[in-house]
Amino acid sequence: MNRTSWSPLQQGRIQLPDRRPSDAPKRNIPVPKAALEDGILHLLATAAEMQQRQDLPSAFQLYEAAIAKIKTHGLNSKTFLEGTSKKPAPLNRKTPLEWSLHVGDVASAILLLGDPNAALAALRTKVSLERIGDILDSGASIEYRIGPCGRTLLLQEAMEGRHSHVRLALDRGASVMCMDDNGDTALALALRSGESQASLIITDLLEAGADMSLKDGSGQPLLKVALENATKEVVKQVIEMPLSSENHRYIQQWATNLPTDGNQWSDRTVSVLRLLLNCGLDSNARQSNQSMSLLEMAMTRQAAGSEALIEDLLSQGARPILTSALRLATPHSLDLVLTRLTPLTDGHRQQMVSWFNGLPVQPKKWTTRDKRILTLLVEFGLDPDVRQAQAPHAPLVVCAAGNGDVELVRKLIAHRAKLSASDDDSDTALIRAAKNKNRAMYDLLKTGGASDRMFFWTIWTNYAPG
Repeated sequence: MNRTSWSPLQQGRIQLPDRRPSDAPKRNIPVPKAALEDGILHLLATAAEMQQRQDLPSAFQLYEAAIAKIKTHGLNSKTFLEGTSKKPAPLNRKTPLEWSLHVGDVASAILLLGDPNAALAALRTKVSLERIGDILDSGASIEYRIGPCGRTLLLQEAMEGRHSHVRLALDRGASVMCMDDNGDTALALALRSGESQASLIITDLLEAGADMSLKDGSGQPLLKVALENATKEVVKQVIEMPLSSENHRYIQQWATNLPTDGNQWSDRTVSVLRLLLNCGLDSNARQSNQSMSLLEMAMTRQAAGSEALIEDLLSQGARPILTSALRLATPHSLDLVLTRLTPLTDGHRQQMVSWFNGLPVQPKKWTTRDKRILTLLVEFGLDPDVRQAQAPHAPLVVCAAGNGDVELVRKLIAHRAKLSASDDDSDTALIRAAKNKNRAMYDLLKTGGASDRMFFWTIWTNYAPG
């Protein structure tokens, strides 16, 4: 057929009117839901395949078309965007979002999540810093509230202790004065976090203009927040800054409000106290009710490391009270106190005697601490011939021999205790050892110079060790 034989309609000369009246109802051809869903899944699967081929523009267009269909027909997006093994490949291995993240297709990821702000909230812990930068470049607000309690990117990352993310937020203009719904700034959250990178974060925040003199959302001074929560490194960093008189008062209050029982102190508390002693903490500070001093509280702590704190307190001028040390301190801590008090006065020696007389009359009831402290006191000048104040008024050497305390007996022998001394029952140390059939103690006393010539035959027969 040539052009000259075309009809006027075919040649386009005749304009046909619309055969359907303008007010006629539109005809909607129903599409089966299953077919519609299959079509959307096919679009999503094809988009994922395009991503694997690095054809990201085509993948974006296919995702866009699929999402448009989902919205147009009012379908549940989770049905299509979440993974399941029943979906066509490659959606049976990864979701559309996972494929987008896998190939670094940030544009498609943002599209699938709805907008850049939603993408920032959802992906900040799943993608690299570079990708977070891409999301911000795509229009996400650096001050968008992405976390619980209305936290921005800076606030959330400061709380979780991710230094590189905090650095990114600051470089992108995040405000260090921004607060969450609780009234906490990034500095307050970082001080409270206890994370390993908190020190680096705090350094950056302070350099960016954060104010250490402010209070947190609960009205606590930030210095107090640091003392109660921060790592030792962060506390050291904070207290090395210029401190106001008010901050020094907070330091004093924190130290004197610690639990009276030093065994409730953590290793961190001990480390912080040692730092504060080098920054102006009064070594003679006492609790508000004047009941105990820092030194006395420290002496109640049994854990390792307490001696170092006591030594610091003493070197910073803490004034020890011997009666308190005898009652509270470990033998090692008491050694430090006695060394500090040397030369001991008659008053100190009387305090030692009073403590000895406060022990149970029966040496078997003495604790390991009691025996170790007695050995230490003899070394520092306790009269080796001291007697119990209560009947049977046994000399210390008789008590020690009867208790089988070899170390204490050796110490008493070295300090020339009278081994012939006896109690009200005429028991000497040697007799006590014989009664207990303690051959090692008996030989020790004999070697030390104790004489058994006063033994009667019956006593030897009944008591002397074989």
